[in-house]
Amino acid sequence: MPQKTPVEQLRTSVQFLKGVGPQRAELLAKLDLHYAADVLFFFPRTYQDMSELREIDQLEEGKLASVVGVIEEVDLRNSGPGKSMLGMLLRSGTKYLRCLWFNQPWMQQKLVEGRRLLVSGEPTQEGLRWEMKHPRVEFLADDEDTPAGRILPVYSLTEGLNQTQVRRIVTGIVEGLDVS
Repeated sequence: MPQKTPVEQLRTSVQFLKGVGPQRAELLAKLDLHYAADVLFFFPRTYQDMSELREIDQLEEGKLASVVGVIEEVDLRNSGPGKSMLGMLLRSGTKYLRCLWFNQPWMQQKLVEGRRLLVSGEPTQEGLRWEMKHPRVEFLADDEDTPAGRILPVYSLTEGLNQTQVRRIVTGIVEGLDVS
């Protein structure tokens, strides 16, 4: 089967893009995104700057930041019928950052004590400790250089779609284009 030309690739219905399918295609249609070209030219409304790598004692209230550390402790608690709170203590040097996720118990399997990772989000100070609620997580190999955080596009959405899904769809289109 011959490779599609870039023009043919851009004419592909969103339903047939990796990670979309018929139900997500309906959601994208609400944003007037019907073809790969529509998604490719669906520009972000703003950007989140997660590139600021900081030590825990350098965090500032409400200012987006990224921290690299090692998982010290993971705790999952039920907070009512069908509700849960997952807490993780991240150690960087001699300082600690508490990360919290609500109603995401499946993440507990990924957060293994002793594992090195980068978290990015908006810190808040709770008493004497720093917290991040629902931080973005990037797992790191023990010997991997400390990466800088990323600058993430923020798209206009509709109910049922989230930023991660739209970012993956856009990335899939860009990586799939064969313009050689």
